[in-house]
Amino acid sequence: MAGGTVAVFARGINDDVYNAQDKPVSLPLYLFPVQENVNGVLEYKFASMHGKVQMVIQMQKDIENMFNDQKNNIQFRYFILPDALLKQHKISKEEAKKLSYNKILEILQPAA
Repeated sequence: MAGGTVAVFARGINDDVYNAQDKPVSLPLYLFPVQENVNGVLEYKFASMHGKVQMVIQMQKDIENMFNDQKNNIQFRYFILPDALLKQHKISKEEAKKLSYNKILEILQPAA
């Protein structure tokens, strides 16, 4: 996207570390399952291109069953943060990628 940045969040991921079952967490996100006999990493990431956001979920075969058990509960939400909005709030593109979900909602609210 020219002139801004994209922030993507996931919710509904059943994980003890991020507690993403109820609260949105930003992507990219890497999970290392702690279950016995499960090796590998579950990786959620995204790429933004002109007019679309592409979600990528990568995992080793060992993790596939764990993922399939929860995949219907996972939700994604993305925000397009234009340059003008970032400048208004004095936020760099790098800082924007680290904002919490609630902070993004706060800056997107129109001034009263």
